[in-house]
Parts: sequence; structure tokens; C-alpha cells
Amino acid sequence: MSISRRTIFIKQLEFQALIGVYDFEKVSSSRLRLNLELVVNLPKHGDEIKKVVSYEDVLKGVEALALDHHRDLLETLAEDIALFCMEDNRVHSVDLTIDKPDMFAQTESVGVRLKKDRD
Repeated sequence: MSISRRTIFIKQLEFQALIGVYDFEKVSSSRLRLNLELVVNLPKHGDEIKKVVSYEDVLKGVEALALDHHRDLLETLAEDIALFCMEDNRVHSVDLTIDKPDMFAQTESVGVRLKKDRD
């Protein structure tokens, strides 16, 4: 029998963070948006939160991580978020998009997409 998996996701999480290479970004926070998908093992049986990867715990962890210090690059924050998610051994892959919707007037947003798989 194959291992059963599911995908949990967080869509359009908006939060503020100190991120960017420009001087104004080092002193004023930027609005960020995150979309995140985690492929995880299904629990064997039961209806208990402790048996699953909780999207609430992931959400709180991502927000705390984003606020813990300034980063120059979205790529760095994306990698940090992916590594945080992979700390839970039940997570087999992370696919995330993080963007800055307010960076340039002529675009809807700019950002980065990252996919990380467990070896």
C-alpha cells in the first residue's frame, strides 16, 4: 500500500515585514502576500488536531519568522519559511509564493516562487 498524502494550504496571507534592499525598506515595513502549499502524510486514523500538520501552527510560525529580523531579499525569507515548514517530518514538500504587491506602481506585484522537496 502506498503512503497517503494530502495538501494543506494557506492562501493570500497578508502581513507586514521589514524586507528589502532600499534604505526606505530598512526602516518602514512592506506589505507581503504569501501562498503556501504543504504536501503532508495523512494521519492513520482519528479526528485529533495533534495528529495532523496544523495550518494554524504553520500560519503563526510564518508570521513570527517574518517579523523576527530584517532581510534584504524575498528569496531569503522564502527559503527560511520553507525550512521552517520542513522541520516537521510529516511535510514532504513545500510550494510557496511570496510577493510585494506595493513595490512598483506599474505592476500588480513582484515576488518569488520556491518549491522544496524532502530528499
